[in-house]
Amino acid sequence: MSNHTVVADSNFNRIGNEELKDYAVYALCKAGCCTFTYNTVQFEIKANDLLVIREQQLMQHIETDIAFDVLVLYIHFPFVEKSTPDVNFDVRSELLLTANPALQLNQKEFERATDDMHVIIERSDDHEHHFQKDVLSTCCLLFLLDIFDVQNRIYGSSHVSVRSSHLVTAFMEMLKSGEYKQHREVSYYADKLFVTSKHLSAVCRMVTGRTANYWINHFVKLAIHQQLRSERLSVVEVSEMFNFSSPAHFSRYVQAQLGEPPTAIREK
Repeated sequence: MSNHTVVADSNFNRIGNEELKDYAVYALCKAGCCTFTYNTVQFEIKANDLLVIREQQLMQHIETDIAFDVLVLYIHFPFVEKSTPDVNFDVRSELLLTANPALQLNQKEFERATDDMHVIIERSDDHEHHFQKDVLSTCCLLFLLDIFDVQNRIYGSSHVSVRSSHLVTAFMEMLKSGEYKQHREVSYYADKLFVTSKHLSAVCRMVTGRTANYWINHFVKLAIHQQLRSERLSVVEVSEMFNFSSPAHFSRYVQAQLGEPPTAIREK
């Protein structure tokens, strides 16, 4: 693993590298365009767009044109979390970026992001400063606040209460732990969190713009796609892993959610 808090680059060649797997990616496109898939969905970034990637393994099929010019920062996750100003807003920000990691900046926002990123690079190289970590954290805080401000402009402001934030965080932790492999019903998670299914979905929609069912299916689809592409398990074994009643039921689910049958995904 890299022993640097911040790593700067001018291309995407190190996306997915083992040494940077614990880093968030912030990429500011200065010219040209780039297409890629993120969580099996295709995206494009062009000049003045900011890309924020928290799960590098989900970014695939990267293609750039000859004019593509990008500034890339890899920032170590623990440092990002330490620098995050408001855990309540960060929950919303993270989930919005999970659904769409590309932010379209206006000119003023682009200039701010450019300044923020260059200052972070400069401060990360200033090892003689006695308070370098604190200064660097402050620079990252400013950058994150500017990103939050862009999201507020795009998605509208949202004042997330502590209670709502904690509920959505607990729900996401259950999903990240893998419980979706056995449980795809909103009622299961609602019961575990001591709320009604209606309340859980309403809070999820308020905080993230998506329902609880959307996030369950998001995790299920991602994991199924990864298992089918890995070829480590047979299609039947993948079906059993995700607790489907039969291979036929599994095939129907994959066709409906991913747009093609399991065999087609495996053959790609």
